[in-house]
Amino acid sequence: MKVKHTDNSLLIEAKKFITDLFKERLDCKYVYHNLEHTQNVVRAIGTLCEQEKTDAQMTEILLLAGWFHDAGYVEGDKDHEQKSVEIALEFLEDQNASDEIQQKVSALIGATTFNHSPENLFEKIMKDADHAHLAHENYPNVLGSLREEWATCTEQSYCDIDWYKLNVEFLKKHQYYTKFARENWQQLKEENLKLIEQKLLNQA
Repeated sequence: MKVKHTDNSLLIEAKKFITDLFKERLDCKYVYHNLEHTQNVVRAIGTLCEQEKTDAQMTEILLLAGWFHDAGYVEGDKDHEQKSVEIALEFLEDQNASDEIQQKVSALIGATTFNHSPENLFEKIMKDADHAHLAHENYPNVLGSLREEWATCTEQSYCDIDWYKLNVEFLKKHQYYTKFARENWQQLKEENLKLIEQKLLNQA
């Protein structure tokens, strides 16, 4: 029988499950897509849900999707979104979560796929939370971790010039979707863009 979760017990169990999963099964070569990144995304979702005034049920569903959105990396980076969905569904089934929760969590994990265009507020929150780091003051360090992970895990290795060019192009194309992110994170992201552009100039 499916049960309706009316408190945060499901979120508490999800946090514990993902923390244990990553500690036990995530290869240490994933220096970007790891527990710290997941925790940062969950925090960003919390901020966006509060600012965008999502109701309690959707906030819970978004936070659940945040905890599981990169869980698939324990099985490698290929098709990790689909693997993340499968891990989430297995967990939610074990927790007797409703079909509605399972379906919505799955859809929101899918919304983090790189080229996916968000179709509603909740998908916009997921996309923005997953890219909250673009507006962080430690963005250059985060970028270094991503570069190291790509070189180790995907054999995509870049010289400094190509790496900075790639990320300048990405930052210029990237957009935040929620009102809060546009008003509060966009300017910080643009400052990071200038920083990376300067690093590129220094390579000339």
